[in-house]
Amino acid sequence: MVGTGGHVDHGKTSLVRALTGCDTDRLPEEKRRGLSIDLGFAPCRLPGNRIVGIIDVPGHADFIRNMTAGAASIDLLMLVIAADDGVMPQTVEHLQIARLLGMQSLFVVLTKVDCVDEASVDSLSAEIRSFLDGMGYPDSRIVPYSSVTGQGFTQVRRHLDELISKITFTADRRLFRMSVERVFSVKGYGTVVTGIPISGTAGIGQTLEIHPSGNKYVVRAIEAYKQQVTCAPAHSCAAINMRDLDAADVSRGMALTWPGAYESTPAVTVSLKNITESFTIARISRGWFLSGTARTKATIRLLCSDRLKCGDEGLARIMLEDPLVLAVGDRCIIRAMNPDATIGGGQVISCSPLARKKLSKEDRTFFLRASKEVREQRYLLAGILTEPNLTLSRQRLISLSGYQPDEAEALIDGLEREGTLFALSNQAWVMTEKIPAIVNMISKSVEKYHHDHPDTAGMPRGVACALLGLEDRPHPKLDEMLAAKGAVIVAGERYALPGFAPNLNAAETEKKYLILKFIEAGGIHGRPRGDIMDEFSLSADRLSFFTGLLLQEGRIRVAGTYLIHHRHFEHLRKMIRELCNARGMITLSDVREAVDAGRLFVVSVLEYFDAEGMTVRSGAGRVLKDKSE
Repeated sequence: MVGTGGHVDHGKTSLVRALTGCDTDRLPEEKRRGLSIDLGFAPCRLPGNRIVGIIDVPGHADFIRNMTAGAASIDLLMLVIAADDGVMPQTVEHLQIARLLGMQSLFVVLTKVDCVDEASVDSLSAEIRSFLDGMGYPDSRIVPYSSVTGQGFTQVRRHLDELISKITFTADRRLFRMSVERVFSVKGYGTVVTGIPISGTAGIGQTLEIHPSGNKYVVRAIEAYKQQVTCAPAHSCAAINMRDLDAADVSRGMALTWPGAYESTPAVTVSLKNITESFTIARISRGWFLSGTARTKATIRLLCSDRLKCGDEGLARIMLEDPLVLAVGDRCIIRAMNPDATIGGGQVISCSPLARKKLSKEDRTFFLRASKEVREQRYLLAGILTEPNLTLSRQRLISLSGYQPDEAEALIDGLEREGTLFALSNQAWVMTEKIPAIVNMISKSVEKYHHDHPDTAGMPRGVACALLGLEDRPHPKLDEMLAAKGAVIVAGERYALPGFAPNLNAAETEKKYLILKFIEAGGIHGRPRGDIMDEFSLSADRLSFFTGLLLQEGRIRVAGTYLIHHRHFEHLRKMIRELCNARGMITLSDVREAVDAGRLFVVSVLEYFDAEGMTVRSGAGRVLKDKSE
C-alpha cells in the first residue's frame, strides 16, 4: 500500500489521478470545495503487471483523523510538497504521524515546479533535504513534478517502482482482522464493507464477526479495485459483501474479524513517545486515541515516569472510553483534545490486564523485552512476557499467538524446546524465567500456612493450585519444579518448608506410628487409602495430614490411592527393573503376574515409575528409560 501525505492543496489528488487514472475525490462536498475530505483508494499498475494500492489522504488540519486512518495501512509514503509553498504545518504533522506509525520508506514529490524558477526548486530542495534529515529520513529522494506540464512524471513512476521492489514485506499471518473504513449499500447486491485487512485472509463463504456487536455474517463476494477476487489478504484493498448485513449496523472504526479470535479491550499497554515540544505528557493525561480507522477518548497513565517530554519514550497504560479491537503490535496515535494536535504515539505491546497497578522492576524488564519482541513480530512471546497470570493454559497461549491452533501449537512446542516455557502438564505452562518468582510466592504462602496452622503437616496442594490458577489435582511437574529449587518439600498432597515439623501431641505421635506399621504390614501391595481410613476411623483430611508427615520423613511412597512402606517400595522397584532387563519390554499382565496384584494397583505403580522417569511407554508395554542400577 502506497499513500500520499502533505499539506492541503499541494497536489496529492492530482498526482494520484496521474498515476492511476482515478479521481479519488468521490464526495459531492469534495467536488464543491476542491479539497480531499476523506480517504480515496485507487490501483496503480506498475511494470511487470504489478498492482499497488494508492491511498490519497486529506491534507487539511480538520481531517487529520481521516488521514491517520489511511496512514495506518501505508507501507510506502509519497510526501507531497508544493514548490510555491514549501514545508507547511500538515507536511510536518503528516511526517510525524508516518514516523509514529513505523513507516520506514518514503520519497518526496515536489509538485507545482511549473510555478517557480529552477533556482527556487534547487533552494527549496536543499531546505527539504535538511527537513528530512531532521525527521529521520536522510536518504529519501526528492523528485520535481508538475501535473500541468507532466514534468517528472516518468521519474516519479520509476522511483515508485524501484522503492516498491526494495520493500521487504512480511504479511501478518495472525487470524483475519480488518478496520472498517467505509460502508455502503448496492441495490440488488447488499451491504459492502471496505478496508485494508491488517492480518490474515478471508475468503468467500467465510463467517466473519463484527465488533463491538459480536454479530456474525457470511462473506458473499469480495472485490479489489472493482475486480472480483476469491479472498482478501492482509495489506490489500478489499470490498467485502456480507450476506444479510444491514448497513446501519456497521460503521467506520468497527472491526471485521475471524470469529472468536478477537475481543474488544478497554485498555492496552503501549510503548509511547512524545513528539511535540509544546506538550508534556503528565503522569495522568487525557487525549484522543487513534488506531486503524478507530478513534476514542482515552486516559493515559504513565507506568515508569511522572512525565514524558518531547523525545521521551516510556510505558503507558491507555484506558479507552470506547473499547476497541486491538492486537499486540498495532500502531497508535495520541492527539490532544485542546488544542487539536498530535502529541505522540507508539505501539501496543499488551492487551492483557496489568498484574498490579504499579509495575515492579521485574515487570518493567519484562514489558521492555516485550516491546523488543513486538518489533521482531514475535507476538506470542511478547504476550507471555506481559501476561499477568503465572500459569498459561493451552487455550490462553493459542489466544495470545493470534494464530490457528495448529500453527500456535507449533510455536508453543518451539518455545518449550528452547527453554522459554516449562510445561507443568500438557495443558499448562509457566514462563521459565518466572519460576523463581513462583517458587518464592509458594514458599512465602507455605511459611504463612505453617504460622497459622502449626499442627498440620503443611499447606494443602489445593492452596498452591489456586494461587497458580491450576486445577486441584496432582501436578508431578509442579512438584518437581518446587523440589528442584529446594525451597519447598513436597509431602504427598501438602507442601512444607525444609526442616519443618508440626507440633504433635502424644496421641497424634502414637497414631502416626500405628499407621506406619499398618502400611508396612501390607508388604509390597501397601494399603489403599480407604482401608487406612476405616482401620483408624480417619477423615480424608486427617489421613492427608498423617500421609504428609510420613512422606516428609521419607517413610512411605504414594502410588495412586495406595500407600506403600518405603522399604517394600524399593523392593517393588527392583522387581520391575529386573523384569524389564529380562524381557526388554513388559506389559501390564507381566507385572500383575510377577507381583500377584490387581490391575488398579499395578497401573498406579507403573504410572508412578513413568512419572519418575524410570520407565516409559513403548507400544503396548513399557521399557526402562533409565537403565542405571
